[in-house]
Amino acid sequence: MSDVDIKKEKVTYIRKEDASFLEKIGVKYYQYLSKKFGTGEIQNISIDDLPPDITLQALSSNITAFAAALAFGVGALTSFVTIAIDWTFHDAMATVPYYILYGSVLISMLLIEMGVLFWLGLKTVYSLACLTGHNQATKGSCLPGDDAVPNILARAALEVPDPVIHYLGIDPLKHLSKSHECSL
Repeated sequence: MSDVDIKKEKVTYIRKEDASFLEKIGVKYYQYLSKKFGTGEIQNISIDDLPPDITLQALSSNITAFAAALAFGVGALTSFVTIAIDWTFHDAMATVPYYILYGSVLISMLLIEMGVLFWLGLKTVYSLACLTGHNQATKGSCLPGDDAVPNILARAALEVPDPVIHYLGIDPLKHLSKSHECSL
């Protein structure tokens, strides 16, 4: 859709790219957590209702430290399994069967590690959102179009770039040089 078409339609919100596959999975998991823990319909709380900053800081530090320790543990465990296979079977097997075994274990451990890190990132961001009272699973009244809290948090957790959004006829890339626009 060109800029001329956008201006002719008088649309208030246009997201040029659809949500990515990872973002969609993250949103579904976020909504699952909201339903599971009953936090989906709770509205954002006011800043006056939050615990003191020192409490929030301690809790958020504990959440992120636990997530970091868990991520380290998963990485160490999957690496250990791969190294153990190498040490155990490198000299005991013929070359082709060894590399088939080693490759399949390596790919399996990589998939397990990525899956756990994917889950851990989403769970950690959800926990921090609940801690600060930003745990809505429904569309926010101040968020345009289909960009609700779960979408934003899923992109943050998975480090997926935010889409370029034309809102109220404003083109955020209008004054950006073409060389910068290509890198976005």
